[in-house]
Amino acid sequence: MKKALNAKNLEALGAERLAELLIEIGAGDAAAKRRLRLELAGAESPAEAAREIRKRLSAITRSRMLISTES
Repeated sequence: MKKALNAKNLEALGAERLAELLIEIGAGDAAAKRRLRLELAGAESPAEAAREIRKRLSAITRSRMLISTES
């Protein structure tokens, strides 16, 4: 197997191993974790994806409000 990072080589790892790797990566990276959740929600339905986006926008709004009140 070649070590080049490309879709074909990663597909060869199989779905189970890729899922394990994504969980590991997501555990240490909040942005990656959010992206994975959004992808799962989108796979479920557009409505679920919209719900995840609304949750994220609410979190951003809350964090901006906290920052503005601390200034």
